[in-house]
Amino acid sequence: MMTKKSEETGRRKKVLFAAGWYDERIHRGVAKYACEKDWDFHGESAREFAPPAGVDWDGAIVLETAGWPGLKHVGRIRESGVPVVVLERHIGKANVARAITDNYQAGKMAAEYLMDLGFTQYLYLCLRASWFEMQQWKGFSETLIKAGWSPKMACWKNAQGRSRKLEQWLGDVVDGLVVPVAVFAGQDALASLFIRRCLQKSLRLPEEVAVLGIPNDEVICEFSPVPISSIDICFESLGYEGARQLDHWMTKGRMPAKPVYVQPRGIVERASTHVLAINDPVIRQAVLFIRENYARPFGVLDVAEHVAVNRRTLERAFRKHLHRTVREEIVSYRLRRATELLTETSLPIIEIASKVGFCDSKYLFRLFRKSIGMTPRQYRMSKQKE
Repeated sequence: MMTKKSEETGRRKKVLFAAGWYDERIHRGVAKYACEKDWDFHGESAREFAPPAGVDWDGAIVLETAGWPGLKHVGRIRESGVPVVVLERHIGKANVARAITDNYQAGKMAAEYLMDLGFTQYLYLCLRASWFEMQQWKGFSETLIKAGWSPKMACWKNAQGRSRKLEQWLGDVVDGLVVPVAVFAGQDALASLFIRRCLQKSLRLPEEVAVLGIPNDEVICEFSPVPISSIDICFESLGYEGARQLDHWMTKGRMPAKPVYVQPRGIVERASTHVLAINDPVIRQAVLFIRENYARPFGVLDVAEHVAVNRRTLERAFRKHLHRTVREEIVSYRLRRATELLTETSLPIIEIASKVGFCDSKYLFRLFRKSIGMTPRQYRMSKQKE
């Protein structure tokens, strides 16, 4: 293999990055890792129709798409025994490694976020029912069903249709909405088109329709008629981890056995979800109290006292309207704030626990292990790697 030759001669590894579709963030992640390893990195083909022929590559990182002219050339590279890592492709191929966005976790994140807004109607919007969209739907629907809700999906299955047909379909979806409703769109561009149709139908956003997109395309999200909140799936990390997979293969001489799944970074909030959709005045007042006072110690009785109802009445109302207990609402919101502080600050964990209303940092550790599957320190380190 070329990797052995490069090691024997001491020359820099010659690595290709080729793409049938382009995202600057992915390119940046690959290039960053290549720079750290001092590769002879060729990323020009990421903006060309096909990679150059006749080059002895040590490895390649590829973004494939159907009909791409470079597919045949990449196939020849792979068949020659050169290590190839394919990004964002779930279908297994012989002799390739893979790095993939964890779309199931993105769907789960979307559901948890939209539930916190207090909606009772949930819709997933997608174009083609692709594998990635179905993974988003699975994470989204399973999380909502587990919480007692009944999400729906609307999918435009005619992938060859023209924009006029897409517009007609979106109009039908909007006409059939039962508001208020929280919508998770499988692409930011689809979210923007959907928002336009809602506005044409005189629906109020986000009061009647809250919209969340993915993967946080800043140009689309920020310049939509209503700026779109979106899940940042961290394409830069995808490129970086793909390059790490390739480095492992070139260095060890063995193809990585399993694909790497890159976790979504979080949600970038914008105007399309700035709402608390709770109609019951008591529940709304209680939730606002929790969110305004989460940093200080208080319990369920304090919330009940604030809204002037007894604890049993408040608990029944929470289960009826939000499908969770008052305590679960308090803990969930504090945990959400703790994850933000772990990601955005370097504060000690014991101080973070205090800032989000937990008297005991050990309790925060137990909550993280139960809810997120790792300690607060492990969570912070995982986000620093992205």
